[in-house]
Amino acid sequence: FLDGYFQQNWTYSQLNELFSILKLKPIKLNKEHLDLCNQNVVIHIRGGDFLSIKNLNICKLNFYKKSIEYALSKGLNTFIVIAEDKRYGKQVIKELKKCLPDLQISITKSDSIQNDFNVIRSAKFAILSNSTFSWWASFLSNSKKEFLVPSNFSTKEKRILLPNETIIS
Repeated sequence: FLDGYFQQNWTYSQLNELFSILKLKPIKLNKEHLDLCNQNVVIHIRGGDFLSIKNLNICKLNFYKKSIEYALSKGLNTFIVIAEDKRYGKQVIKELKKCLPDLQISITKSDSIQNDFNVIRSAKFAILSNSTFSWWASFLSNSKKEFLVPSNFSTKEKRILLPNETIIS
């Protein structure tokens, strides 16, 4: 298990080359988690320590609102939130419901970081925060059709855009 911040200025092709030699274990999710991935747009909201770090580009409410409107325009209408900071995640959901009163959105009852990671990684459609946690889930995803992402990780660093990612600004 690794803990910390893992950002480096790599290109997608460099990372892809490095990871192509690894044999990743298949994702093991129970039926409940598989249903979350297959029946909902998965939204990752990063709060916690990110809220107090100056140069981080915390995703604003408008990013989530525009991303949800984009998903709704594609006929996707149920949303599930994964957040390590449940209080902040619920606060964002409350604000989103003020803007989008008919929004079908709820927060997951997480049972492990590994399952959260694998739910994001297994999602077909997701809205990702600017965290390396969700970036790596996107990078390692084999199932994504489209992931919506912010343009920057921080106020100083652009995001490395991955295949099937769309920037929402």
